[in-house]
Amino acid sequence: MIGYARYHLIRWFKLLVRGRTQVRRGDLVALTAEGGGAVLAKVLFLSEYFRSVVEVRVWPVDADSHASGPPTAGPSYVLFVGCGSIEVGDWPIVGHETPTEDELRLLEFYSAGDVWFGDTVLRRASQAERARLPELTVPGNVLVERIAAMLLRGESPDWVFQVP
Repeated sequence: MIGYARYHLIRWFKLLVRGRTQVRRGDLVALTAEGGGAVLAKVLFLSEYFRSVVEVRVWPVDADSHASGPPTAGPSYVLFVGCGSIEVGDWPIVGHETPTEDELRLLEFYSAGDVWFGDTVLRRASQAERARLPELTVPGNVLVERIAAMLLRGESPDWVFQVP
């Protein structure tokens, strides 16, 4: 209980001192990795329906060496994260790059048995769609930072959607 209160007190203090950062589509974000370092992520979608949820495309590269833009080749992953850590500066915005047409196709996902495109429900998801689309699940910040650490070590978490 004390840890929970301390966590929120620290976040409140950061907001008071730094203010809230406005998150925009195309922002390049350094997702902090557990144990040090950070991976590069690009904000693809900010949901209005799923409050405080953003979809990011993550590359398993060090964010400091790729702040000018994401790599054009190599694996990448899709994650849905809460935007609070970006807004308070725990995951800093390091640049901006407009999402490509291919990246905008990644806005199709499934949640609660339905296929969505952004904030719009399209239809019930078939088994084939569940296999090929990312699922909207929002891991906590600790898990996101563990995933980032795994990516920096060259590991590929099988529960995270890899962009084909």
